[in-house]
Amino acid sequence: MSGTNGHEYTSRHPGWLQNEFFDKISDEEFRKLFGFYVINTPIVSRSYRGIYVTTYRWDKGILGKHEFKEFLFKIAGLKRNETFATAETLSMMKSAFEKTDLKKGFNKSRDCERIAIYKAKCNEVTSIFDHIRNAFAHGRFALYDCGEDDVFVLEDVKPNRDSSKEVEVRARMVLKKSTLLKWVDIIEAGPTSEEYQQYQQLKQKGKKENKKAK
Repeated sequence: MSGTNGHEYTSRHPGWLQNEFFDKISDEEFRKLFGFYVINTPIVSRSYRGIYVTTYRWDKGILGKHEFKEFLFKIAGLKRNETFATAETLSMMKSAFEKTDLKKGFNKSRDCERIAIYKAKCNEVTSIFDHIRNAFAHGRFALYDCGEDDVFVLEDVKPNRDSSKEVEVRARMVLKKSTLLKWVDIIEAGPTSEEYQQYQQLKQKGKKENKKAK
């Protein structure tokens, strides 16, 4: 269901929420995902048990840095306006979902990781983590067995004042379980982790090669 004013609406209780997930996730993975994204979220304003990124030795503004966002996006293979889109206003949500193939029935297409979110005033990574937090905390997600990797389908919604049967959609995401776990590992490992150091070295090498080419 889509609003004629560019807003996106959907059923309060869609069928895909009946999906069982406990048999597809280990206790360790469950604790790791819900512990990080919901309880110990780096968005400390969202939980009394939130943990600042500085605890992991990151600069306090790391989530807003372009290079760090690129690092996280590379893991999920996200490309702007193809598999990733933001809406600055709720009236732009329908357009964001169309760009990323996250319209009605989005839960059925799970071969490609995708994100479309309402960004508001936060940076994009913080917004993504906040929408993941909301989807997990409010039970608005499903987990599917997709062969080599299980895939999460997540949706963040808010009540619709004009309807008791519909809610307004503020984010939709299709992300591999391994991606969500990897993002946790990266933040908790801190800036000295081998993977992040290798990424930075490759970026610096690329910049030097570009300068030589000019």
